[in-house]
Amino acid sequence: MNTFHDAFLDARRRIASGADPEQVVPVLLELAEAKDEIDLAQALYEDELDEDEETER
Repeated sequence: MNTFHDAFLDARRRIASGADPEQVVPVLLELAEAKDEIDLAQALYEDELDEDEETER
């Protein structure tokens, strides 16, 4: 799986095909937590880039 979205869709397919939600939901929660961490890191990186651009001016 290449992206968070692909993993999420896979989990939804597993539930739709009869997989036990109690086994799939923890995976979704882990994916959501990882996505939040990635988003936070990206936002911090973008803020640092903005600060670097401001100091160069």
